[in-house]
Amino acid sequence: GASTFYAVGSPEANASDTTNPTVSTYSPADGATGVSSTANLVITFDEAVDVESGNITIKKLSDDSTFETIPVGDGRVTGTGTTTITINPANGMASEIAYYVNIAATGFDDAASNSYAGITDNGTWNFTIADIVNPTVSTYSPTDGATGVSSTANLVITFDEAVDVESGNITIKKLSDDSTFETIPVGDARVTGTGTTTITINPVNGMASEIAYYVNIATTGFDDSSSNSYAGITDNGTWNFTIADTTNPTVSTYSPTDGATGVSSTANLM
Repeated sequence: GASTFYAVGSPEANASDTTNPTVSTYSPADGATGVSSTANLVITFDEAVDVESGNITIKKLSDDSTFETIPVGDGRVTGTGTTTITINPANGMASEIAYYVNIAATGFDDAASNSYAGITDNGTWNFTIADIVNPTVSTYSPTDGATGVSSTANLVITFDEAVDVESGNITIKKLSDDSTFETIPVGDARVTGTGTTTITINPVNGMASEIAYYVNIATTGFDDSSSNSYAGITDNGTWNFTIADTTNPTVSTYSPTDGATGVSSTANLM
């Protein structure tokens, strides 16, 4: 008999399509790490889909708490009628946190009203946000404001995470007049500890007795392994300290004076 043909998209043609749409790719890929905290979530289907109803839910993998719920009909979900659905979360995701995505089974249909199965578990589409937090200082040694500091003390910075030496200078200045006592490039051998949380600075010159100093550090000096930079120090109040009294007492005068004659036999010696 004669063959029958239907126009693509007509009810008769769609009636023969009984296959549910499936996902070809996710972006970020499932299991991806180092993902941008502001990344869009993109689903590529094996056929064009239309937005229907229900929610897309982003959750923390650690405790299943909900980070954000986005209705599929929201303006932040685009691409209806195509194979690519783009989801734009309103909130930036947190540094080094793992998330997963759930999608309602009612969310997307193809032209024949076959429904995408959705995602109801935490293993189909999950990813981890990149480290986007700058390293910060946990402690200084000598502590800020310390007094009685050894004139030959090393300067030690303990960070909240491992850092690498990059470029720029560490500058030690006198608090009284902002004059530079010593400038040490961060790449100098006197700066040790790259790749760890503890950076030790060994000034070559002994600092002067009872003098207050402060330390400046270039903003380019230290990065973590994700190239987030330590903010550095540019003021005189973040890390300053005063050297101990290291000067031996000396005699100003003797009484009787040295070499004196005719001194009373009962004179006190001063």
